[in-house]
Amino acid sequence: METGHYRRVGSTEKQKANFRLICATHKNLEVMVKQCEFREDLYYRIDAFPIRLPTLRERKTDIPLLAEHLLSKNEFSSKKFTNEALKALALYHYPGNVRELKNIVQRSALLSDDELITVAELPQKITALSKPETSSTNLVSNEKIYITDLLKQYGNQPKVIAEKLDISVRTLYRKLQKHELTIQDFNK
Repeated sequence: METGHYRRVGSTEKQKANFRLICATHKNLEVMVKQCEFREDLYYRIDAFPIRLPTLRERKTDIPLLAEHLLSKNEFSSKKFTNEALKALALYHYPGNVRELKNIVQRSALLSDDELITVAELPQKITALSKPETSSTNLVSNEKIYITDLLKQYGNQPKVIAEKLDISVRTLYRKLQKHELTIQDFNK
């Protein structure tokens, strides 16, 4: 890689290589090098020009455009998403990144009986996110949301916030630590 030359197996004659090496990973190689999980010499050879591409969940505003583009590039190009369906697609976190979005687009287009793809054709994991919840099943997230709202409302007044929560100030600080919140972040 360094010299641009190689030898074929069994040959003594050097050959000139003309190539560009492009590597992709979802792992943090720098951390892996520090933890001795990736060869340091190889890392410095391939780290000449790093380009970080954000994941799809970091580009929520691109999801509707990308979904429409992926739809136009398959056999269902005449179909269109409803606005509600596009909004629902944008709420999902896509652990499978663009490949997962592509599969969802194709499946939804296949399930659609007419030219419009509605929320009903989307997978359940997506439609569940777009429905307003009457009661949340996650007590911890509700607690964090409630405490955050109180912090926004009362700022740097831990005694008042603790009274509103009907807990001691000490318990409030434990809850703030648990939810990785600080009163200073909400000073008015």
